[in-house]
Amino acid sequence: MKISLTSHQARVLRMRSQRLYPRTDDPPPIPEHILAQVFGVQAQDLPAARLSVRARSAGLTASDLEQTRQIDRSIAWTWCMRGTLHVVASEDARWLVSLLGPGLIASDKRRLQELDWDDARAAAGSPCSVKR
Repeated sequence: MKISLTSHQARVLRMRSQRLYPRTDDPPPIPEHILAQVFGVQAQDLPAARLSVRARSAGLTASDLEQTRQIDRSIAWTWCMRGTLHVVASEDARWLVSLLGPGLIASDKRRLQELDWDDARAAAGSPCSVKR
């Protein structure tokens, strides 16, 4: 069965899947549910990530999101996908880190070897020796 969509229909479907298209049947805005539906948002800049979640909801405030992240801990700010920070539902963070973490660690080790960093320097977090 072939499905044919206009470009407008394709845009609307994509916006709906990302919760960026107004809907009247959405449940009350709960940050972890929003993040589970869109599978997280990029969060290199935490204020921008809060705005991204708020754009996908009605009525959430930045303080609601910080309450959910820092007190309730039902959303997590983590480095679990593509080597960049994301905000995801905590339930998803648990399996994402287990699934994707070993690959990120292996690629980090390869990069450290390319830079001639030994394990001691990497553990110390020192980018270089400074002579004074």
